Amino acid sequence: MRMLIALYRPYSDWALSRPKAVLGIALLLLLTTLWPLARIGGEFIPALDEGDVFTCPLASGISTAKASELLH
Repeated sequence: MRMLIALYRPYSDWALSRPKAVLGIALLLLLTTLWPLARIGGEFIPALDEGDVFTCPLASGISTAKASELLH
């Protein structure tokens, strides 16, 4: 335990002596997660030009060999 305390103590002392810096770092980390968080759950469909139609020619449950045959 003494070794762990010796490793941990400088960081805890720094954090406790600089609460504004710790809050600033926490806020910065939170803000950097907003952009990826806004993208989570989005479905990927490529951008379509006007008049283009997006279709998926394969039915679900088709074998890999049959799908390869159909796509060629």
